[in-house]
Amino acid sequence: MLTLVASFPVRAEFSCSKPSCKIADNPLQLSGTTVVGLIYTVLAPFILTSEATTDGFSKHYTQAVKDDAAAYIATDGDFNGPMLESAWRAYLEQHAHLQPSKKEFAYRVLAINS
Repeated sequence: MLTLVASFPVRAEFSCSKPSCKIADNPLQLSGTTVVGLIYTVLAPFILTSEATTDGFSKHYTQAVKDDAAAYIATDGDFNGPMLESAWRAYLEQHAHLQPSKKEFAYRVLAINS
C-alpha cells in the first residue's frame, strides 16, 4: 500500500528574557498535507479492505480458491490448497445431490468467470 509520508513542521522560536524563557505559543503546526496524509494513513486500510459483496464472497477469497484450483490441477492433485479444500467441502454440504470429485470441482472453479 502506498503511504503518504508527511512531517510536522516545527517552529523553534524561543522568547528569552533574563527572568524566564518560554516556547512560542504554537510550536507544532499541522500543514494541510500532513492532515491529508494522516487521514489517508488511518482510514485507507479500512476502506481498501472492506469489500463486502452481495453474495458474501470477496474477490480475494474467490481468487485464492481459483489459485488453489489451478495449483491442484497443475500438480495433478499433489498440491491440496486450504482454500480449495474448504470451498469443496462447503459445496458438498450445500449440494448433497451433487458429489463431484475434487478434480472436477477444481475444473468447475476455473471455468466460472474465467
